Amino acid sequence: MVVIKMSGESIKQEILQAIRELSDDLQAKIGSVRSELKAEISSVRTELKGNISKVGKKVDLVDAHLYILAGNLSKTKAEVKTLQDAK
Repeated sequence: MVVIKMSGESIKQEILQAIRELSDDLQAKIGSVRSELKAEISSVRTELKGNISKVGKKVDLVDAHLYILAGNLSKTKAEVKTLQDAK
């Protein structure tokens, strides 16, 4: 069996080097995840804006239908009143 004696200073240097390598790897992974999240947020933001626009258009359409129906209801009420008055 070969026994290698290492000084306390060389062990510290190896530990420090390992910590630096792990730190670099972790920073790279964090950067990658950050980029992916930014892209996903951008995609969701774009989709949300499109959906909000669609909802706004549908609300406008429903509003127009209600306006027409209200006008028709007023006309019908007036016709009923005219017929009742004619009796």
